[in-house]
Amino acid sequence: MRAWWSIYQNQEKALPLEWWDPTTGLLYNFTTGYTFTFQLVSDGEYYHSKVSGFVGTATSPNLIVALTTNELAAVPPGLYIAHIVARHTATVIDNIFEEDDPPIVEILKTPVLAV
Repeated sequence: MRAWWSIYQNQEKALPLEWWDPTTGLLYNFTTGYTFTFQLVSDGEYYHSKVSGFVGTATSPNLIVALTTNELAAVPPGLYIAHIVARHTATVIDNIFEEDDPPIVEILKTPVLAV
């Protein structure tokens, strides 16, 4: 089932993932030995990319992408594909999260509160 997150441009949010190893059927153990990349893509263009702010564990959820306040401020509101890569540092093999059905991230305009 495809993951879908809605996030305001100025919102701090943790995006939890359950990432399963297709060869073993077990959750990947992301506690050590991996680097991560998170990118937001729409119509072939990259709108946001990050390589830090990840928490990897051995249990569910085994990867959390931590978005900080205003990290997405420059990303226009709309729908984006989340391209998430885990690189095994010892083998330099990339694993792409749900390559056939990647998560969707909906960026919402920050609401303006009337005073």
